[in-house]
Amino acid sequence: NAWRTQNPDIRPELTRANLEGFDLARFDLSQARLVRANLSKAKLMGANLRVANLTNAKLTDANLKNAKLINARLSGADLTGADLTGAVLKGAMYDSTTIWPAGFDPVAAGAELSQ
Repeated sequence: NAWRTQNPDIRPELTRANLEGFDLARFDLSQARLVRANLSKAKLMGANLRVANLTNAKLTDANLKNAKLINARLSGADLTGADLTGAVLKGAMYDSTTIWPAGFDPVAAGAELSQ
């Protein structure tokens, strides 16, 4: 799709991007820099966010159903109200400032608390 190029070494640079409400379902955002990006209410169903840097990103009420967040960085991310049904978080790193949806267990989902 539009985010990827023929060169796999090019990573989308979306630091501080305002993507509130955008439809990014099934997009390949692997290795993207989404530091401090506003992804509130974004549709990210099935998106590939492997190794994406979502440090301090705002993901409130985002739809992350079946998204792949493998080895993503979620330190300081706000996932209040996000739908993480079926999301894969194996190896995703978070910290004490990461805000998860009510009742969500990041460890059971495969995420790891960074020291």
